[in-house]
Amino acid sequence: MQKTDETNPMKKYFFSSLLILFILSACNFPFPAATLTPLETPGRSKPEASLTPTLPPTPTASLPPTVTPTATYTLTPSFTPTPVCLQGSIEQQEITVEGLAKPLRFRIYLPPCYSDTPEKPYPVLYMLHGQTFNESQWDDLGMDEAADAMISSGEIQPLIIVMPGEDNYLQDAVSSKFGPALIQQLIPWVDEHYATCSQRACRALGGLSRGAAWAMRLGIMNAELFTALGGHSLALFDGDVNYLPLLFSQLEEDMRPKIYLDTGRDDRWRGSVDIFATKLEYLKADFQYKVQLGAHNVEYWQTHTPEYLRWYGEVLSQP
Repeated sequence: MQKTDETNPMKKYFFSSLLILFILSACNFPFPAATLTPLETPGRSKPEASLTPTLPPTPTASLPPTVTPTATYTLTPSFTPTPVCLQGSIEQQEITVEGLAKPLRFRIYLPPCYSDTPEKPYPVLYMLHGQTFNESQWDDLGMDEAADAMISSGEIQPLIIVMPGEDNYLQDAVSSKFGPALIQQLIPWVDEHYATCSQRACRALGGLSRGAAWAMRLGIMNAELFTALGGHSLALFDGDVNYLPLLFSQLEEDMRPKIYLDTGRDDRWRGSVDIFATKLEYLKADFQYKVQLGAHNVEYWQTHTPEYLRWYGEVLSQP
C-alpha cells in the first residue's frame, strides 16, 4: 500500500522562499555603495569639521600711477662767466702830421666790451713794426687774437694797443720825422679820442727789429711818458749801443722804465744786444734779457708774441 505525505502548505512555501533567497545571495549585483551618515553619540555634541579658515586677501592700497616728470635742467656753470663780448675790435686810422709827407697811419686795438664802458680809462701799449713792414705787422702776428684770449680768461687786464706805421723806414733815426710825430702828435691824439689812461704808469712802448730800436730810443729819451719798454729782436740804430745807456744812467731812479729784451740765438744782431744788455746790468736797470731758439724772422716773432703781451700786461698799471 503507497504512503502519501500530507505536510502543511505554508510550511512548503516557507522552505521554498528560503531556497530562492539562498540562490539569490550567491549572485553579485552591482548595487551602489551606501552613503553612511555618522550617528550622533548620545550625550556628546556633534564634532565639527576641522577646517583651516580661508582669509580674505589683504587689501592692497591702490597707489596712484607713477608719473615721470619732465626734467627741467638748471645749468650751474663751473667757471666764472665771462662777458658776452669776448672779442675786441681793430680800427684803421690816420692823422695828418706836420713834417711827414703822408698821413701817419695806425691800427688801434680796442678790448672786448670797450664800447660798453666808454668812460673807463684803459692802459695803452704802443707797438712798432719792423723794417719793410707796416702797421699791420703786429696784427698779422696774432697780437689781437692773443689779447682777446688773455683778456677774456683774465690773464691780463683789458688794454688798448696802438700800432703805428712808418713809411720811410730806410731813413736814419736822427733825420727821420717818425719819432717826433709819434711822441708829439700821435700820443696826444689817441689820449684825446680814446678812453685811455694818460698817466705814465699806464703807458708802454715796444717794437721788433727797427721798431725795437725806435722803442729803446724814444722810450729812454722820453722816459717821463713810458713805464715800460720792449725790444724784441732788437736791431739798434748806429751809436745807440753806447748812447742810450749813457742817457739811461742820467735818469732819476723812479723815472727809469722797466725793460724787456729778447733775441734769437741765431739772430745776426745778437752781438749788439748782448753788449746793450751788459751795460743795462751794470747800471742796475730793472730789465730782463732772453736769448731763445730762433732767428731774426717772422716765425720767431709769431711764436713769442703772446709772451710779449703777457709781460706788458703785468707791468702796466690798471687805472
